[in-house]
Amino acid sequence: RKSRLFHTDRVEQVVREAIGHVLGEPRVDSSQADVMLVVQVVDDHCLVSVDSSGEHLHRRGYRKQAVPAPIRENLAAGLLLHAGWSGHLPLLDPMCGSGSFVIEAALLAANLPPGSNRHFAFMDWPGYRAGLWQTLLSEAGRQQTQPRIRIEGRDLSEEALGAAQQNAAAAGVAEWIDWQVGDVLQLPPPEHPGLVICNPPYGGRLGEATELPGWYRRLGLLFEQYYPEWKLALIVPDPGLLSGWQRDLRNRFSFKNGGIGVSFVCSD
Repeated sequence: RKSRLFHTDRVEQVVREAIGHVLGEPRVDSSQADVMLVVQVVDDHCLVSVDSSGEHLHRRGYRKQAVPAPIRENLAAGLLLHAGWSGHLPLLDPMCGSGSFVIEAALLAANLPPGSNRHFAFMDWPGYRAGLWQTLLSEAGRQQTQPRIRIEGRDLSEEALGAAQQNAAAAGVAEWIDWQVGDVLQLPPPEHPGLVICNPPYGGRLGEATELPGWYRRLGLLFEQYYPEWKLALIVPDPGLLSGWQRDLRNRFSFKNGGIGVSFVCSD
């Protein structure tokens, strides 16, 4: 952008020639390369970057099974922290889906580094030192703690709960999460209060968007009746759906999830 160099193919050719001059002519299909270079030319300045991650960093490596409308792993972790949860209070996701919130909560509570069991692009670099990486993992493992709080995932769908359990096992946190199949509007709350965090339906999963106001009213009544001492945090398509709730939920910020505009609301 805004550069006298505007011919993409020519820029790529020059970069390839430079690599060939130093390393020997590369004979590799760009789509199958182990190392990716990204060349950006903006305002006549050229920046050459090496991709050290490979697959996007939000993918921790444990999501083996997915369900519709999942929350990205790093987004789930960020929302937990933004809600002020630090692993010292019980946590419940009554609509856990593939388990992003409860799995990330278990990782936080156990002080486990995210992505420790995934592959990174830098592992394919010639200078990669596997022994050093294992040393770093071992050091992180020594900082692991045993969660002393209850983390519970619930969902109406047995299939979704099964996917969440498989993902939790892949993340190495399955033993610290309790699972229960059932409707959020019918299941009783856990004994000790903590944080309820969830990603309720946006409309598609209920069939029609016209059903949302009534469903959210029932959800609000449920939280007031059974979770009066719990802190609430929700992702909602429209904060107006909470207008009849007795609990004061402030809109912390808005963002897009799966291309749909949503808001993160949380009680004090």
